[in-house]
Amino acid sequence: MSGPGAEMVPADARPALGMTLLSDFKPSGEGEWKGQIYNRENSKTYSALMTHPAPDQLVIRGYVGLPLFCKTQVWRRSSDAASSPVATPAASVQK
Repeated sequence: MSGPGAEMVPADARPALGMTLLSDFKPSGEGEWKGQIYNRENSKTYSALMTHPAPDQLVIRGYVGLPLFCKTQVWRRSSDAASSPVATPAASVQK
């Protein structure tokens, strides 16, 4: 994964908008979920652990094999996103 401030060069030419990055997450313990994360930089999918330690952040640990050998990222909600309305799946269902 690119470091902070470095420009990411995707190996996957598909547009990023609408791309599924996180998939198959299921509860695996108190406040923890296991699933998969897709890395656009090398077009590979990795196992991942996700926690939600604060209302505005997710901690994602992508790994191969054992979670001991992992890369951890903290994803923070944009302050712009907090003020804009977000459609929920229930709200978008047409009856």
